[in-house]
Amino acid sequence: MSEPEPTDAAGQSRAVCTACGRLYRDPRLLPCLHTFCCDCIGRLEPFSAPAPPDGPGGEEGGAVTVLCPDCDSEVELPPAGPAGLSSDHLALDDVLQETLVTRGPLSCDLCGEGGAESRCEVCCVQLCAFCCQAHRYRPTAAFC
Repeated sequence: MSEPEPTDAAGQSRAVCTACGRLYRDPRLLPCLHTFCCDCIGRLEPFSAPAPPDGPGGEEGGAVTVLCPDCDSEVELPPAGPAGLSSDHLALDDVLQETLVTRGPLSCDLCGEGGAESRCEVCCVQLCAFCCQAHRYRPTAAFC
């Protein structure tokens, strides 16, 4: 029996962006702690015009304020834009879990028959128990 997908209190998958309705692609955390795809944040309508750069070098400023689609909070994006926001690693984990549940277990990259139980850190192949033993004695690459 497969593990159920992670859901929030409303029963929606935590791996899905509420702005686009798809699995997160490059999930970023807004300062209000809501998560959206980096591209979805970039498509939000600016709530205020960019602030003029401060100082002679113009290193600071240039931030844009947008409204969070979930809570309507005014949040300031960094001068680098959505890419300057922190990645949401928990959302990435939820996407991985969702992908594993919907696509089933990984298969062995060598024989294609057994379920992958381990992974070679050197050549990055998924291995079943039998192929793992064989791989130790006869690696697929010269550097394994």
